[in-house]
Amino acid sequence: MTVNSDDAIQIRGNALPPESGSFSTPPRARGEEWVLARLLQMADSHRAADALRQAEEMYSHLAEEYPDTPQGQEAHERLLELCESYERAGNLHQARAWYERML
Repeated sequence: MTVNSDDAIQIRGNALPPESGSFSTPPRARGEEWVLARLLQMADSHRAADALRQAEEMYSHLAEEYPDTPQGQEAHERLLELCESYERAGNLHQARAWYERML
């Protein structure tokens, strides 16, 4: 996660503009898109900290409950990345379980 001079939050190349990512913005003005973006960032933080179970559950929730949003679609992609990493590590059971869950 990086913070640039415009106070935009950036994780893995995805930035929230300062007006939507600022904690000084009133909660009602933030809206669903802001909340979904924050949840995706939290899942990314869990993944970066190797808290994969928490990341999986958050990605899964976003992908299943919000499939037509950019965040839900990105969460689906992140789950596929995790499955591929499980395969590369030889953890085929874990990869298969998540692939099947994603069907």
